[in-house]
Amino acid sequence: MAFSTFRLKKCGDLGFILRKASTQSAFDIQHKTPLVRKVSAIPKALYGGRHAVTMLPGGGIGPELMSYVKEVFRYAGVPVDFETIQIDPKSDSNEDLEYAITSIRRNGVALKGNIETRSENTGVMSRNVALRNELDLYVNVLNCKSYSGVQARQKDIDIVIIRQNTEGEYAMLEHESVDGVVESMKIVTQSNSERVARYAFEFAKRQGRKKVTTIHKANIMKLSDGLFLETSKKIAKEYPEIEHNDMIIDNCCMQLVSKPHQFDVMIMTNLYGTIVSNVVCGLVGGAGLLSGKNYGDHYAVFEPGTRNTGTSIAGKNVANPIAMLCASVDMLEHLGHKQHAELIDKAIVKTVCVDRIHTPDLDSGQTVKSSDPDKMSALCATFRQLTAVTQSFNQGICVSRRFLNLLEYQSKNLLKKNAVTIQDFCMLDETDKSAFDKFNAKEYVIKAQILAGGRGKGHFDNGFKGGVHVTKNRNNVLEISNSMLGHKLITKQTPQDGIQVRKVMVAESVNITRETYLCILMDRQHNGPVIVASPAGGVDIEAVAEKTPHLIKTIPVDIFKGVSDDMAKEVAEFLEFKGDLKIQAVNEIKHLWQLFLNLDATQLEINPFVETDCGKVISVDAKINFDDNASFRQKEVFAMDDISESDPREVEAAKYNLNYIGMTGNIGCLVNGAGLAMATMDIIKLHGGDPANFLDVGGNVKEDQVFAALKILTSDNNVRSILVNVFGGIVNCATIARGIVGASKSMKLDIPLVVRLEGTNVTEAKKIIKDSGLKIVAASDLEDAAQKAVKSLH
Repeated sequence: MAFSTFRLKKCGDLGFILRKASTQSAFDIQHKTPLVRKVSAIPKALYGGRHAVTMLPGGGIGPELMSYVKEVFRYAGVPVDFETIQIDPKSDSNEDLEYAITSIRRNGVALKGNIETRSENTGVMSRNVALRNELDLYVNVLNCKSYSGVQARQKDIDIVIIRQNTEGEYAMLEHESVDGVVESMKIVTQSNSERVARYAFEFAKRQGRKKVTTIHKANIMKLSDGLFLETSKKIAKEYPEIEHNDMIIDNCCMQLVSKPHQFDVMIMTNLYGTIVSNVVCGLVGGAGLLSGKNYGDHYAVFEPGTRNTGTSIAGKNVANPIAMLCASVDMLEHLGHKQHAELIDKAIVKTVCVDRIHTPDLDSGQTVKSSDPDKMSALCATFRQLTAVTQSFNQGICVSRRFLNLLEYQSKNLLKKNAVTIQDFCMLDETDKSAFDKFNAKEYVIKAQILAGGRGKGHFDNGFKGGVHVTKNRNNVLEISNSMLGHKLITKQTPQDGIQVRKVMVAESVNITRETYLCILMDRQHNGPVIVASPAGGVDIEAVAEKTPHLIKTIPVDIFKGVSDDMAKEVAEFLEFKGDLKIQAVNEIKHLWQLFLNLDATQLEINPFVETDCGKVISVDAKINFDDNASFRQKEVFAMDDISESDPREVEAAKYNLNYIGMTGNIGCLVNGAGLAMATMDIIKLHGGDPANFLDVGGNVKEDQVFAALKILTSDNNVRSILVNVFGGIVNCATIARGIVGASKSMKLDIPLVVRLEGTNVTEAKKIIKDSGLKIVAASDLEDAAQKAVKSLH
């Protein structure tokens, strides 16, 4: 990709103009023929549950704002990996920008600061404009909403500014026609005007907005702004339920200052958008509060709303991070990480409106000054409080891992074997209910044993309601159990047709007088185990962290020294156990630590950890996660794994020591090595394909594993082509080739198979494939393989 612009001294040399046009780069053609679109669809980069996102810090305060984003994401356990690219603002070269654009095309999403262009060379185009135009980010959306905790010139503002993003004065088409006379062209096309207008009305319809206002200067620029206005009016007729009006830009600025509440959704061309967005930011409290979203058909870039560099305050520790953090929230919502987005958004509101911790650009609150640099960290303190605990409890949705799935009764058995006090219980199944004969309690709790949550509010396929029942009548226990056993329980977390209940746990009911929370887990931030405790138990710990973070206590544990008496006592006192109950709690905490250590657990969560009316401390419910790398010494524990609710392809892959993760695409991937597997998925996406899986066969792969891998791939009905990419170091390419040929013949493979082999015994491997007589497509390198795999779909 090459970037160039030209500046003509005279307009008379038509031959020169034509010659210059004939050598324009693809970038220039994109700008000078706005109707031509050369952007191909690239899906968002998602690998093993984590998104790759391009980060462009930009200049001025950009790098320090990005550091806040990274810190908050780290505490919140956000499943995003940033590919950070710095662009030199003084450079006359566009290599950095080319790399940035390639990265965004690869990842599909970017978070950016304002990119400076300080070059004095008139042939160097604004990097911000070039990026938007090259990626065809045709619309910018700025949601201007007041914060109740910020003093502002106007209150309760809620305006959405939608601007055309690639044309108008920002088309960057200007030249010096004669000495001392510069002409600047304003480009407005019907196609792009229609796109932004339709986006605005669809947005209004989707968000329940009532009015769209088109901002223009058609009284003066009758052709350009006239075209934009007429196009808006034409599109408005398709949305009769939404009111449409128009306003001249001059009047608009005055009306915004005097009567801003008349506006709902506003659409306008590029330059007017810059002016109006800065006016509105001034009304709500400043440029540091609002974020902007840039969308094209295939890419999305998120940034602060007013695109100010903030060079004058860079490095002074006073920059307001809210706009960039809000941009990161917008990005997470776009990626589908709703839970993390909501968590960070609530932290922003709490910081600005409740704690009223403000930077100097805001007019009120507990101002953070550059003379007090330590206090600047207060802006992130709330984020740490609200998200530190959540990082641990959200790891299931943040990081792709293999989980050992234990049913509730299995976890209770482990607690009991390690001297942890629990409720007494017995187990029933369809063939054996004899354990209940000797089991007596004043009150019984009957629980269906499945892994999915929401059992109490679920229902069975036979019409029976609820997977959890409580009764004092002993005669009802077997009747309730029989209504559960052998039938499918349907909850919000099960498949649509439910999960069959094979076992029922009958436990003694205990009268709980107080509930607390206790968890021991491996924490990356502390590089080891920590105890997390709260006197507010029996509820979602995330809610406690959000609303009452002072009720959370985190204590690091030296894994070699373990939990001492003093440490256990400190935790018991924080949990508000007193007298004999405190002594019991200390013993229970130490037993739980020993269980955590003995079983190579990564998380042991007791919620609730209770005291009862008969003076006992009991672990009522337990969630245990294990380190699957320790399976060789925890064989008894891992033998309990319940795979009935797992993806059968992952279960089958595990039998052959293959690492498999199912995805949603149609090109099956068989690769050796996790890094190469991710690169393979990456380049498939780059060429417009969609990988169906992550499958790493490892370094010591044998022929039977290759056979099993291909069988797993073809078991996915979505797979329409297979790409094998092996770079043999430890792996013998000949082994892979023999496995491929044997499997293809045995399975009578009827979908395209593209194979790229390189490394150990590659010559022999290629001969094996060639002599097989099978229709296997050979590829010379990874890019060639990806192109052929994508092409084979059509």
